[in-house]
Amino acid sequence: MWDLGRVREYARSNHGVVDRATVLELGATDDIIQRQVNGGRWEELNPGVYYLNVTPITWHTRVRGAVLAAGVEALASHRTAGLLWNLDGVGGRIVEVTVPYSDKPIPRGVVLHRTRRPLPSDVAEGIPTTSAERTLLDLARYLPDLFLEKALMSALRQQLTTVDSVGRLLVEHGGSGVRGTKKLRRVLALADDGITGSAAEVEAAQLIRSAPVSAPVAQRAIHLPDGSNAYPDFC
Repeated sequence: MWDLGRVREYARSNHGVVDRATVLELGATDDIIQRQVNGGRWEELNPGVYYLNVTPITWHTRVRGAVLAAGVEALASHRTAGLLWNLDGVGGRIVEVTVPYSDKPIPRGVVLHRTRRPLPSDVAEGIPTTSAERTLLDLARYLPDLFLEKALMSALRQQLTTVDSVGRLLVEHGGSGVRGTKKLRRVLALADDGITGSAAEVEAAQLIRSAPVSAPVAQRAIHLPDGSNAYPDFC
């Protein structure tokens, strides 16, 4: 039986968005869906994807709608994934989605990437997204070294990934023909000197590395006489 309350509750937990398949599973029909759209109660963001006006419409609404419209294997990716993972060095409100090669229509207002390989995936902010490691590799195509280092350090700082995990991703998914591989390897090597505590410290570390002094170590624990530890930005 058609239950509008259940549909609205589903939308409320998904940034205000539902897709046709879910609405049909919850007992609606295509006629009911069309009446909701014609009456102005639902907005069709893309074919078969609807905004129900149960939450404020946001950038997350657009991203969730685009991922739903692009198919079950679609993932938010590249700069969009960087924003969803809250990585430093990534700005804007672009909507980028990666999908397998198919004949599915391209969602409106979306930068679409196609791939023939399965991508490591996760969920960020309730949206299917490339894994933090894969996101860093995709970002390496676009970001200069300084901003990629900011993104990497913030991912490590938030414990979204580890140096070893990023290294494994590069072995499994990087290599010849994958843009950004060399840059991410170069930036990953900088993490051997420690994880910086903020984006500003990444900039400071780059300045220190360009000066005629020894490379600094970030956030090294210094044991104090009272038994506590201090963590200076750089040693």
